[in-house]
Amino acid sequence: MPLAKALELAQEYDLDLVEVAATARPPVCKLMDYGKFKYESAMKAREARKNQAHTVIKEMKLRPKIDPHDYDTKKGHVVRFLKQGDKVKITIMFRGREQSGPNSATGCCSGSPRTSRSWASWSPTRSRTAET
Repeated sequence: MPLAKALELAQEYDLDLVEVAATARPPVCKLMDYGKFKYESAMKAREARKNQAHTVIKEMKLRPKIDPHDYDTKKGHVVRFLKQGDKVKITIMFRGREQSGPNSATGCCSGSPRTSRSWASWSPTRSRTAET
């Protein structure tokens, strides 16, 4: 229908004439209450944000010369975080002279039964593994 007639119809019903598809030939318009449309779309967006899953990344810091008991305690924390469904980032810190020989951390992070990879076997599902 012609633009003038569409505008007249919109005023008659106290609605807005909203262009839906501008690139179509001829352009497609719709009669609607635009304020109500904006409000409803904002409410839908708010509900979508409310129902989002919040992922939490927990970080565990280790040192190369960690006592076995301290290691087991931190391992227990990591296992608990993984069972709760959180992601875990494991950081190995080097201080002082430890920085000159980072290969000394091999006993802490690989090649022994106390590896961070063994922590991944504690996770309830494969998708929740420890990040190294």
